[in-house]
Amino acid sequence: MSGNGKISWEVGAGIANEILELVTPFCVEMCVAGSIRRKVSEIGDIEMVAIPAYEDTGQIAMFKGMGEQINLLGKGMDGLAENGTFSKDKDGSIVRWGDRYRKFFYRGVAVDLFMATEANYGLIKMIRTGSVDFSKWMVTKRIKGGGLPNHMRVNEGYLWMDGKIVPVRTEAELFDLCYVNYVSPIKRGLESKSEWGVHG
Repeated sequence: MSGNGKISWEVGAGIANEILELVTPFCVEMCVAGSIRRKVSEIGDIEMVAIPAYEDTGQIAMFKGMGEQINLLGKGMDGLAENGTFSKDKDGSIVRWGDRYRKFFYRGVAVDLFMATEANYGLIKMIRTGSVDFSKWMVTKRIKGGGLPNHMRVNEGYLWMDGKIVPVRTEAELFDLCYVNYVSPIKRGLESKSEWGVHG
């Protein structure tokens, strides 16, 4: 780790791949996002997005009238925290270990894991890949200078149109739905803004 607390892309990518091997068995799908996906030379943390796998318990959930399900990713990560593979807390940091977002440390590196669904995986993957400027541009309506069609909105991690959630399973679907030209992750920094464009 360098004096500024960052690690090289090569080291970060290697650590991220180790995490993928540990938790992918508990997921429907999982990917590395953030600065690693954008291939930034130095990174400060690792961001990942996953769709958890679920398992029916065979019991009926109280007040819901439907089968209870176990989040296998959450359960698997609980086990990895209990055996010391993952650390929920480092140097007195606030513990964030919820159903949609978990922050932990692996081999001394901070990791942010965002849990998505089949209906918003593509959107969350785009947002968490960044950069901050690109993600903000993508979710800002065109009337305000962004790339999002004016009849759409992003709220609570989902894309909405006409009062309904629009399923976004992949990033490619998101770009197509928004009539935005696909932008490679390595071109999503502010220095490449001239290459961000819309059509239709």
